[in-house]
Amino acid sequence: MNAGRRPARHRAHGLTLTEMMVGLSAGLLVTMAGSSTLLLARQGFQTASDQSLNFDSGRLAVDQVARSVRMAGSPPFDPATVTAGISFALPGNVLALEGVEGGTSPASLTVRYWSNQAYDAARMVGADCLGQAVGVGLVVNTFSVTTSGSLACVGNGTGASATPAPVASNVTDLQVRYGISATAEDHSAVRFVDATTVTSDLAWSRVRNVELCVEVTAPDKRPGAGASPGLNCRGAAFPNDNRLRKTYRTTVNVRNYTAGNIFPNNAMP
Repeated sequence: MNAGRRPARHRAHGLTLTEMMVGLSAGLLVTMAGSSTLLLARQGFQTASDQSLNFDSGRLAVDQVARSVRMAGSPPFDPATVTAGISFALPGNVLALEGVEGGTSPASLTVRYWSNQAYDAARMVGADCLGQAVGVGLVVNTFSVTTSGSLACVGNGTGASATPAPVASNVTDLQVRYGISATAEDHSAVRFVDATTVTSDLAWSRVRNVELCVEVTAPDKRPGAGASPGLNCRGAAFPNDNRLRKTYRTTVNVRNYTAGNIFPNNAMP
């Protein structure tokens, strides 16, 4: 071994400033891409959640009102006497349907019918719109929309109060139109009008169909959501406020006042 020869030196090389900047830039791009993907996924989840919430609220609101309207004008009868006459008029000549047009505010609707069954909480019979016990007797349900954004109802069952109780959330509008027959003797609607046109008791007794429209609105704004597609219950475009909105509509036959359910001389054959 040559004692006079020195071993080669090994120098350690660090990152240059250029290499460090390139690495940081690449890492930043990856982080930004991941954050954007996460943000889009979160927004998609929130939108899907809003859509599901609106669907549940809208269908529940429409079903609650429609179920009550289908019972409107249901009369007392004696099931033990199958040949007994049935008068399709509620005791005391009270109105089966009665609505109030809200103008720029939501409309309200009162439905009355006779319950012929004892109260059964499990089957929800003999009860008002809030599940309160009525039993055999007159059921009175009044539907409206609260300023806090809920479809609410006031019933007349046990424990009832004048304060509307929510039955469906995120409801911001309720519009009702009434199908009116030409005369009290006709049993088919010839035109649809709002409550301001139905101005007398006689006119209310000629309601044969009820058109319901419920608007539901997501409680939270979603950046970039803009305006929801479609039209609201009043035929206008939805506001551009980044809230998901949707309408739910149905037409209900007032079956106790229509042909096929009205027997000659108010009596069963």
